[in-house]
Amino acid sequence: TYRVHFNMTCSIPYAPSAIPGVSDVITVRGNKVVLPSGGGSYAIDSNGRTQMTYRVSESGVSAYLVQSYQFTRSGTSGASVSGTGNFTFTVSSGGVNLGGSCKGTFSGNR
Repeated sequence: TYRVHFNMTCSIPYAPSAIPGVSDVITVRGNKVVLPSGGGSYAIDSNGRTQMTYRVSESGVSAYLVQSYQFTRSGTSGASVSGTGNFTFTVSSGGVNLGGSCKGTFSGNR
């Protein structure tokens, strides 16, 4: 389990561009990043890298997320992770479309 902190900036109409930092947990099991709630898993390659892509489109909402991870070992038991994320979305309702995007970085330790 890695505890990580995300820093993001967004381009969303009528919203602030900077999003307060968010903390979260990344779970790694069997050399894979495992997503919560049955979201699947993504293999970590021999260089410590993996990339997650997630797309949803239903009921007037479409979203696309890409996160890239870099895992690094330090010493005999320490390990860290860093990476980037990009998120785009569109919401359509009553003939009105609202879209935006967010991008940022994250880092943390096991």
